[in-house]
Amino acid sequence: MSKQFKIAITIWIRAILIDGVITSILFSVSKEIGISLSGLVIIGIGGILTIPLLIIIIPLVKLSVQIPYSLGACKAWLAFLLMGVAALFLFFLGTLFSLDYGESMWLILNISTVVSVAIATSPTSNNYKKLKEEFYEHQLV
Repeated sequence: MSKQFKIAITIWIRAILIDGVITSILFSVSKEIGISLSGLVIIGIGGILTIPLLIIIIPLVKLSVQIPYSLGACKAWLAFLLMGVAALFLFFLGTLFSLDYGESMWLILNISTVVSVAIATSPTSNNYKKLKEEFYEHQLV
């Protein structure tokens, strides 16, 4: 299993779990849906619907390592790119199902998803650092 794949899976799983927690809290505050049900639904459905996004996440991890900036800046770029992917995914999902983008439930889902991706990307493991070091060692040879 490649390091890019491990990093992508880690970020994907963290984002889904964090999204479930954030969405549960925001839905309970807005009294749209019960707290226990919404988190489980988001984790379950989100996990199933977003598996194909790994095809996009893995090359983005590889691309972010190749950016000639510091480790923190590369992680920031990765977070930005993944938040864009998440926002586009939700936009297309909303368009496909003709959802009202002004509806509070849809806004909560959008906000929690983008925030969860940002949070999930920030504490990436040492694999990201090792991958970046390997890339630059390979460039020097």
